Amino acid sequence: MEKIKGVLNNIYGGKVLDVGTGRGEFIDLLKENLKDYTEIIGIDMNDIALEKAKERFKDENIDFIKMDAENLKFENNTFDIVSLSNSIHHLPNMQKVLNEMKRVLKPGGYFLLQEMFCDNQNENQLTHVYFHHFNAEIQTLTGGYHNKTLKKQEILDIGNSLTLENLIYFECIYEEDNPMSDEKLKSMIKAVDESVYKTKNFPQYESYKKQGQIIKERLSNIGMSSATELFIMGNK
Repeated sequence: MEKIKGVLNNIYGGKVLDVGTGRGEFIDLLKENLKDYTEIIGIDMNDIALEKAKERFKDENIDFIKMDAENLKFENNTFDIVSLSNSIHHLPNMQKVLNEMKRVLKPGGYFLLQEMFCDNQNENQLTHVYFHHFNAEIQTLTGGYHNKTLKKQEILDIGNSLTLENLIYFECIYEEDNPMSDEKLKSMIKAVDESVYKTKNFPQYESYKKQGQIIKERLSNIGMSSATELFIMGNK
């Protein structure tokens, strides 16, 4: 994460758009580390996440708007920075979203992309990957849209497809943590149980109970660390 902070420290942010902002985790990183900014807008389609983001940044110069990323309601060349963090695998039409983001980015503006990948992780990190994929299946089963995470090269190929200038990329870990933290393990075991409970009225319930138990045993025996992510940045 220090690498990302070092890169952001050299950027005058101007007007910033964070797509798929969720509760605003990536906005936190931007506002704390950009050299400066004039305005930040976060968009998402999840009402609950947006409300949490608004509460989190209620005293900041940050706006949160419910908006479909496939059809951004902004003029061409509006933003100095556009960003998408850990959201590629949530997009039914990824290419349309990326095209829209590039459309609203000013010439010379910065396109930031950050995404966890599923390969080349250590055993602690693989617990994170397995839980993420388990949760993705359940969210999709219960009416959401959540694909499994991509491999590192697949994410890099997406970055290259944007045909940006001055493209850079590097691996980073969002949070260095203790893989056997009691607090974390209790929280993750609870999250597994909550995910399994969502499937109680589906035929797959018993199968997900067994999968959930395997993940809980892995948490207890191996622990969990944040998966490594790929950060990509370039100019339009």
